[in-house]
Amino acid sequence: MGTKSRLIVKLEAMSYPYQFDIETLEFMNFHKLVVWLEDTQIRSLPEEQRVGLKTVTVPQQWWPIFVEYCKSLGYKKPLPLPKLEGTTIKADNNFRMAVDWLVGKAIRYFYADEDGATRYNEGHAKWVQSQRPLSQQMVSGAKPGPKAAGNGMQQSFVVEDAQDFEASVNELCSTLNIRRTEDLVSDLVLASRLIKQLVAIGAVKNPPQKTPSEMLRDLPLGFTTGDPKLDTACKLLRVLYTVDLRDLQDKIDETLVKLQNITGDPKTDTRLGKVGSG
Repeated sequence: MGTKSRLIVKLEAMSYPYQFDIETLEFMNFHKLVVWLEDTQIRSLPEEQRVGLKTVTVPQQWWPIFVEYCKSLGYKKPLPLPKLEGTTIKADNNFRMAVDWLVGKAIRYFYADEDGATRYNEGHAKWVQSQRPLSQQMVSGAKPGPKAAGNGMQQSFVVEDAQDFEASVNELCSTLNIRRTEDLVSDLVLASRLIKQLVAIGAVKNPPQKTPSEMLRDLPLGFTTGDPKLDTACKLLRVLYTVDLRDLQDKIDETLVKLQNITGDPKTDTRLGKVGSG
């Protein structure tokens, strides 16, 4: 499944109730979109002045009404009638720009009323939640976990079946010899750290037949202090240092990917007629 276009994302943000595909767009589906945007979001015309926009359904007759409507909203670019294959619109650049501009106009009205800030904050919070790694998302029915360092936000999870997830966590902790607590998130954080340590020492390549303590005991240190307890402490420090390096490398990789996405896919604001990453 491909990435959703910006246009579809905007329509979904306004809870547009109908399917919309600009690549295979029937004229009446576009007509329906324009009427819905004016009736529910933009509302720039008095009800009696929307009659032509609503009732005229012949493309050649309706298009001049649509052009005048766009001009009344401030659209200044050329807007010729696109070619039709039967009743399907062949979307050209002028048409795409006009549709994107009109939907963008509706978005601004959608978030401009008293509830707009709440809708935006809720939508943004859902998007932020979806971008977090699994170890920082929330399980339904789980107790709140510790606050994430640095931002004061609760670590949380969302899964469809919390009972199955709980059973999976129990099995994971049992495999890793971790004693369960009442805090699900803390248990997952501990399991994550232990798994990182096991990966760092190569234990995951060959499924462990030993406990973590036994694997740590057999980990080569490269030197000796003459004190077994001090040697063990040094091994722990070495493992933690390796884990920190791995974590740093992961963050560097993530940063590079984000920079590549920004520089390789600049945002385009067709309403301004400008292209750039700003």
